[in-house]
Amino acid sequence: MGFAKYFGSFLSFKKILYKKVAFSALWDNSSHFTPQTHILRNAKLNTVTVGKYSRIGVGTKVTNATIGNFTAIGAQCIIGVGQHPTNLLTSHSIFYKKGNWGFHDDWVKYPDGFEEQKQIKIGNDVWVGRNVIIMDGVSIGDGAIVATGAVVTKDVPPFSIVGGVPAKVIKYKFSNDMIEKLLQIQWWNLQDDEITKNINIFHIQNPTIADLNKYFTDIK
Repeated sequence: MGFAKYFGSFLSFKKILYKKVAFSALWDNSSHFTPQTHILRNAKLNTVTVGKYSRIGVGTKVTNATIGNFTAIGAQCIIGVGQHPTNLLTSHSIFYKKGNWGFHDDWVKYPDGFEEQKQIKIGNDVWVGRNVIIMDGVSIGDGAIVATGAVVTKDVPPFSIVGGVPAKVIKYKFSNDMIEKLLQIQWWNLQDDEITKNINIFHIQNPTIADLNKYFTDIK
């Protein structure tokens, strides 16, 4: 990814107008985020959309991804690493990517059906720990937690806790009924004044469906 791709972000007014965007953060013209997004120092976004109150950690690199609201991504993560073809004689990019080496563009033929980068989707209320790697094409469900150092190679269910290399489900944060209710409510899409109105639910330890029904009375 060349310098020119990120040139516009070097002098962007967003680094002044948006309270939580670091001056050393970089993003390309295809990336979008809100005034409430938190992008820490040396983070780099390439074709990324980030929702409100979500955070991209120090030194984290994100490519070709959508990230929901209220999601926290830790430091030094790599989200989107690209792919090489595995069904050819060699996986070397000099045979399928023009201009990548500066030699022998006549050798290049892009493999049929091959996608060098696949879209990554990270949901709302997700917590991704430090030094996590998320592979191309993965979807991480709402409310999930990805443990520090995990390598995520396949989809992560909503409200699951995953860890390891490759990452596997360790447990779920709530019961199936509770998860179903939370996915129905989608509190992360509420307006700020609605969250303020129901703020006490966010401070209850081990909340139950009864608690959800008490506070989110308009959502059944």
